[in-house]
Amino acid sequence: HYVVRTAGLFGQGGRNFVTAIAERALRGEALRVVGDQICQRTYAPDLAAALLELAVTPVAFGTFHVTNEGAGSWYSFAEMVVERLGREVALQPVSTAEWAAPAWRPAWSVLSGARWSRVGMTPLRPVEEAVAEYLESWLATRPT
Repeated sequence: HYVVRTAGLFGQGGRNFVTAIAERALRGEALRVVGDQICQRTYAPDLAAALLELAVTPVAFGTFHVTNEGAGSWYSFAEMVVERLGREVALQPVSTAEWAAPAWRPAWSVLSGARWSRVGMTPLRPVEEAVAEYLESWLATRPT
């Protein structure tokens, strides 16, 4: 069997971090975002393409980590979204302790895609490219 682990999933069809930040940035709201948790993000269509590739490629069973290239804090990810929108909003990093989320999150949750690449699978593109594509699509289809 295959196990595919991913992180920070975003894409059309529901609320996610990118959409939440974009909506607030477009309203000009000040943003407080956790700056001490480092992880990766995954664009849903890129993950879907990777899963299809895995389904038709003869590779040994096992666990694969599949995310878009690039890791950073939630704060740096919010910066990327805001910059891509061309907005100037107050963006403040806060600690995990200050945020006091209902669910615990690790400070470091970067997944290594080394095995994915080692077996010849196509690496996912940089997260910046995925965010640009997602925001373009989201902006074109969101209700105003």
